[in-house]
Amino acid sequence: MILNYNGAGFIERCLESVLETDSLFFEVIFVDNASTDGSVDTAKELFEENPYIRIILNDENLGFAKGNNLALEHAKGDYIVFLNNDTEVAKNWLKELVDVLKSSPRIGAVQPKLLKLHDHKRIDSTGGFFDFLGYAYVRGEGELDKRQYDHSREIFYADGASLAIKRSAIDETRLNGAVFDPDYFAYYEDSDLCWRLRLRGYRIVFVPTSVVYHARSASKGLPLKLAFHSTKNHIATLIKNYGLGKLVKYIFPLLTFESVRALVFLKWRRLGHFWAMMRAILWNLKNLKKTWKKRQIVQYLIRKTPDALTMEQMNKIRLIDLYSHFKSLHNVSHGEN
Repeated sequence: MILNYNGAGFIERCLESVLETDSLFFEVIFVDNASTDGSVDTAKELFEENPYIRIILNDENLGFAKGNNLALEHAKGDYIVFLNNDTEVAKNWLKELVDVLKSSPRIGAVQPKLLKLHDHKRIDSTGGFFDFLGYAYVRGEGELDKRQYDHSREIFYADGASLAIKRSAIDETRLNGAVFDPDYFAYYEDSDLCWRLRLRGYRIVFVPTSVVYHARSASKGLPLKLAFHSTKNHIATLIKNYGLGKLVKYIFPLLTFESVRALVFLKWRRLGHFWAMMRAILWNLKNLKKTWKKRQIVQYLIRKTPDALTMEQMNKIRLIDLYSHFKSLHNVSHGEN
């Protein structure tokens, strides 16, 4: 499954590399989210007649979650891969992922080694992890690849840039029929899904023998949308997935910290970002009833394992890590509104 939004400059090579994949029979579902940069015209011109590719055009930008939910409706396979448009894949990438998925009924999803598209010697991601407040940490990001992560291991979540999952695992963890929460326009979709998988008793595994090259953030977006959707989805993810005891323990510190982050923007007179983050907090208050209904599905229909087990791949909260979030805010504050 390849979701495209304004991926000109990437989509041709992305599709070519996927079609060069070794050995396995596969289908490619290419979904375009109303691109305006000509990338969909490139895909149609070069690949519309290819029997392995199905092209689906949306009339509007549905975002990552809804766009991929739609793509899944057209897929036929027992193993599903969600792949970003700004990627290129090694020839054996798919076989390595599927072999690991087949190796154990407990493995629900896997992630390849993601290397930088424009610098193959640097790591993009070797797996995602949360701390107890739900802040995400990408293992190895930006490091030189010295094969220091070339061992398979369990991770908390697989990066949505290249996430392979069993269809049976999807069917056991659907949220109102959807694989990704449709209220998540962007950010936290992959980690929210993987948290549900872990609650169901599945393991998420990093597969270093599968390699995908990723540009990251190639699709154009608005920094204000990042602030809004990331904060909104972050809070909602905790509300849905934590057991009641852990939710009470961690949701109030999270809300406090996010409010302080918003006030930092206000101090810097970045009113757009301040209101984006405050709107994210208010969205969760306004939509709490709706989110709570999803939580009931997760807690009573999906959950099979306690928080103690699902949190084994989480990191403890460290002040130095919280400080890093404030430093990242400084970089965002100098971006566009």
